[in-house]
Amino acid sequence: MKRKKHHRFDDFGDDEFAGRGAHSRGVLAIGAAVVIGALASRSNKGPLASRSNNGPLEADCSGSKCFDELIYEDGVVTAVFAKDGSEYPYEMTRQEAKEWFEDESLGGYFNDVVR
Repeated sequence: MKRKKHHRFDDFGDDEFAGRGAHSRGVLAIGAAVVIGALASRSNKGPLASRSNNGPLEADCSGSKCFDELIYEDGVVTAVFAKDGSEYPYEMTRQEAKEWFEDESLGGYFNDVVR
């Protein structure tokens, strides 16, 4: 049985080498784009501190006059009110919590939907 010859880069002519280099760069660029896209989709975007489907969610309350903290975990949103620091639990689904946390007015959504 005859063994295949393994090519070294200097076995190729200039045209062949240039073509392989461009192809390799293209493959690397596509691979890098896929990895970067996957990492970006896992990064924290928008008002939610967690994008995991299983872990807790935390709303960005930095602009809220109503709430100091809103955290969803295990079917319950714990709301810490800005006025007096009191804490109250609100049972809801993860999807309901996401809708609340993504609303432009956390207090307005609370008054209109949650309460």
